[in-house]
Amino acid sequence: MKPGRSIFDGVSQRPIMIRQWPSLSPLFYRDLSMMQGIFLADLNAARSLMPSELIRPAMGLPAKALVAINCFEYKDTDVGPYNEVSVSVAVQVHDSTPGPLAIARSRLQRIYHGHVLALPVNTEISLAGGLDYFNYPKFMAEIVFADEGAWRTCVVSDVDTGERIFSVRARRLPTSRRRAGEDANPSVYFSYPVKDGQVLKARLEMDELEKGGGFFGKGFEFSASDHPRAQILHSLHPGPLLEYVYAPRCQAVLYEPESI
Repeated sequence: MKPGRSIFDGVSQRPIMIRQWPSLSPLFYRDLSMMQGIFLADLNAARSLMPSELIRPAMGLPAKALVAINCFEYKDTDVGPYNEVSVSVAVQVHDSTPGPLAIARSRLQRIYHGHVLALPVNTEISLAGGLDYFNYPKFMAEIVFADEGAWRTCVVSDVDTGERIFSVRARRLPTSRRRAGEDANPSVYFSYPVKDGQVLKARLEMDELEKGGGFFGKGFEFSASDHPRAQILHSLHPGPLLEYVYAPRCQAVLYEPESI
């Protein structure tokens, strides 16, 4: 059987410079893993963190927003291997659909919309690219993944002092794999950074080659310290875990942002 089309087929790249480093755009992630936890959080607190009136948190339940914590291990990319952790809020932009319906539609279509609140990374080139091209809230941190029995941990620490900022502990779950010969069927993630007063729209397509997870259960735990970088998590008052996604083998394409 012939191999199916990959997420990279038909995508043309052009050379770019990320400060002193040559790279390519859009950016290819040929091998990555992800652990994602989605939580209920305080809706008013999420609203207060939005940078523009165009961006508003999607209401998952009355007075509740949805917050996602994503731990990424990028093993093979156009800017080399690096680790990254994302804290984001599910949002609506130019969309008057009631929040629960908008969230249900996103799940059915596998098209998700979020605003990134914090994005620690552990390499200089990934920091520079995220700041210069997207104006993401990136900062340098030590990000260490480790195995603890049936669990995988991710610890984010201050790169200067070594103080823990926050940590994640997630269970390694059974997964399903895409069968040989199947074409890529990516999820699409839109984020909405603001640069020079302009709301931008950035697209990430991710093909989850191997994936497991569940709803309304355990398996993804996080802990935030008193470090100033952790205060954004405390302010959101995250509550129960709604969904955990464990995707140990993925591929992705990150496109440059566009004006909306």
